[in-house]
Amino acid sequence: MFFLTGCSHPDTIIGKWTVEKVTFDFDERRNTPEMIQQSGEQEMHNSLIFKNDSIVNIIMSDINGDYLYYIDGNEIFIENMKIGTLENGRIISDIKTPIGGMKVVYKKK
Repeated sequence: MFFLTGCSHPDTIIGKWTVEKVTFDFDERRNTPEMIQQSGEQEMHNSLIFKNDSIVNIIMSDINGDYLYYIDGNEIFIENMKIGTLENGRIISDIKTPIGGMKVVYKKK
């Protein structure tokens, strides 16, 4: 069962969010600058479309579909997986990968 907490968020989160910026903390000894740039370019095509107070459509290279989400404080979750944090009108997503960390900042369109 999903619960939405922090009732001030539903009105502000509904809509399409697109990637504004991507930053990396990758191990450059294990990756070429070209590979890092390509990863950033792929992330720029991602989006989150919050349809209502419980459904988000995620469009990413390896995920595409509708998911149930909930908000706890300023953190956004799908099941038990945190997908981001609402901060100053942006959604900040910190992603850990085998080759390092990545921060994706979404802005509402």
